[in-house]
Amino acid sequence: MILDEGKTPERRSILAELQATIGGVLRAYSGILFVDHAAIGFMFLCATFWFPNVGLAGLIAAAIGMAVGYVLQLPYAISGVNVYSSLLVGLSLGAFYELDARLIVLIALSAALTVLLAAALRDVLWRLGRLPVLSVPFVIVALTTALAAANYGGLTPYYEPAQLPPALMGDWIDTFLASLGSVFFSPHPIVGVALFLGIALRSRYLAFLCICGYASGQLVFSLLTVNPPPGLLAWTGFNFALTAMAVGGVFVVPSLATFVLALIAAGSSAVVTSALGNALLIYGLPVMASPFLLTTLTFLAALRLRMSAAAPVLLLEQPGLPETNFERARLARRRLGSLASTPLLAPFLGEWQVYQGFDGPHTHQDRWRYALDFHRLEGAVAYSGEGNDLEDYHCFGLPILSPAFGLVVNIQDSLPDNLPGELDLRNNWGNYILVQTDAGSFVLLAHLKKGSVRVHPGERVTPDTIIAKCGNSGRSPQPHVHLQVQRHGNLGGSTMPFHLVSAVTRRDSQSGQYHVVAEVDSGDSVQRAEDDRQLSSALHLPVGRTLRYRVTDAKGDTQDSMLRVIVTLFGQFRLVGETGASAAFEHRNGTLAFYDRQGPADQLLDLWLLALGLSPLSNQALVWLDEPSVRLMPLGRVTRFLLSCLHPLGMGIQSRYERQWLSADKCWKQNGTHTIEILRHAHSASTVAVFDPDTGCRELSMQYHDRHWRAALLAIGQSGDRGVRAWEQEVPVMGSDQGRLIGN
Repeated sequence: MILDEGKTPERRSILAELQATIGGVLRAYSGILFVDHAAIGFMFLCATFWFPNVGLAGLIAAAIGMAVGYVLQLPYAISGVNVYSSLLVGLSLGAFYELDARLIVLIALSAALTVLLAAALRDVLWRLGRLPVLSVPFVIVALTTALAAANYGGLTPYYEPAQLPPALMGDWIDTFLASLGSVFFSPHPIVGVALFLGIALRSRYLAFLCICGYASGQLVFSLLTVNPPPGLLAWTGFNFALTAMAVGGVFVVPSLATFVLALIAAGSSAVVTSALGNALLIYGLPVMASPFLLTTLTFLAALRLRMSAAAPVLLLEQPGLPETNFERARLARRRLGSLASTPLLAPFLGEWQVYQGFDGPHTHQDRWRYALDFHRLEGAVAYSGEGNDLEDYHCFGLPILSPAFGLVVNIQDSLPDNLPGELDLRNNWGNYILVQTDAGSFVLLAHLKKGSVRVHPGERVTPDTIIAKCGNSGRSPQPHVHLQVQRHGNLGGSTMPFHLVSAVTRRDSQSGQYHVVAEVDSGDSVQRAEDDRQLSSALHLPVGRTLRYRVTDAKGDTQDSMLRVIVTLFGQFRLVGETGASAAFEHRNGTLAFYDRQGPADQLLDLWLLALGLSPLSNQALVWLDEPSVRLMPLGRVTRFLLSCLHPLGMGIQSRYERQWLSADKCWKQNGTHTIEILRHAHSASTVAVFDPDTGCRELSMQYHDRHWRAALLAIGQSGDRGVRAWEQEVPVMGSDQGRLIGN
């Protein structure tokens, strides 16, 4: 197996170890303000040395915290909360006491305690509610050391940060920037400028939340507080900004609802700041980040208990920059449907028809309105002969498949099947299977054939698992399968919206159409878009696969570039370019789908993602739509700047794909047209991908205005690993005639 890190710690060079260590420290600095980036972390580190005593104390604590985590082999030893919590403890001690041998001893012990506490609390908070640990270890240890230091007569107070700086840009702006500097215990507007600039460079929306959150908290604070002590907001106001950033951008999908929630959370943080200030003043303790932690964790814990999938949408398991969160959610909505609706595969093979849809006239009413009934027709009828026997019905006894990944929680398998036209009103659902999906909802498949259930409670199922056969048990006058989604696991509970994905649908005598997301109704014929063996082979990307291309850019310059497939420590497959840029991908539901584009610009990778980013692996998929990220378009700098102003969180491209089999060349040609509209002016690009079952993607090309890019496959190979032989096989470049065909 090839992992994301590439090498084991024993095999890493000293230089790589040093780079990882330095990078870990720098990312700890930037991670405090949610912008994980080494260069910005270096900017923040330099800013802390506005007060050298503070900056040096923090750097010492970060180094000690990293060393403790590394020696003890703790998770995230050289990055993350372990390092930035110990860093904050060092900064806090450096802000109150002059750095000498005694303080270094206290910093070392406090940093070690912080790392251990961070490791323990991370596990506890995750188990309690999948909550982030944030800077909880820092606050606990910092308050503890503040109490302990009061008994140490050998520490010399450090007064410089306590002095109010001269007015620079006006009271409100100065106080805002000074409070931002207080995150690093350096309450000075110049420090705040550096920190705010670092935030804005990584995420303008996060910078916007920072300003709005502070303004909201400051407004509440000024309304509720009479004659506050001078400098109080400069030392505590950062809590308002951090709360808004976390609740409105980092742990949620940005939306109007989350923005309003962020302002409310920031205002609440101001109330908590006043309350804690009075309580801690009794013991002479500073407030520090306590209001931010209490408010943020309370809001996140409450949001996690919501029963609705509508906004605000929580992202506790994979937080990120607001722009990244927005792009992930936007692409997921396009490919998987509304977040308030559960995506399912059709629970059968072959073509079946919906004979009762949502709000159906028979039984799909009231709290059971979201349900679908399927049966099978041949020649527009559901049975052969007279239809007096169950065996006359085309769907009776056919296999039923799980429509999702999940866990079987309940079954019924002993009820008899009704004769056609008869009903069992005592057992409405008849024989059934209840599956809890990985997303947490419950899927009910009902009216199954007696004795046909193949699964047991506690058994794991996938969309390929045959779980039963179609029957006619319960309240069912003719053989069919009933499908519904419930929020709870009680039999026949209230239903919730769902839709089908990766399906081919048709109406009456029309030809079938492939849909990434299909919303069907009574009379629609539906079938799964099943994998075609040759298509799957052509676009198969096993771990370790390498693809070497000759890339010709818009200027006519050529260079060889490689794509390789890795799998991360978390089991995620990614396609990685030579620049380090990468994108995750999955082969699921009959589709190869790429997402989560990360890293710098990469011509070859972006061309691949635009041409093949969503590729159904069914030979019935001839036309389909997608909305990849606009960053894949080769737009000019002026156009990109204009887009960033009009759509600061990003937007999607309107992409339409067509695929055809070229018999003469024995390959597929997949054409894409990609359009965005900026101020009523359309920008369009076209892509072509050519691939075959034996060598995969042979050629990629893109046309945008009068510029043209092309990538021709030179070789395919396999990266070596323990037990895996490295190899590379050259591929003949497609001829000039074919190249012209592809380019057109």
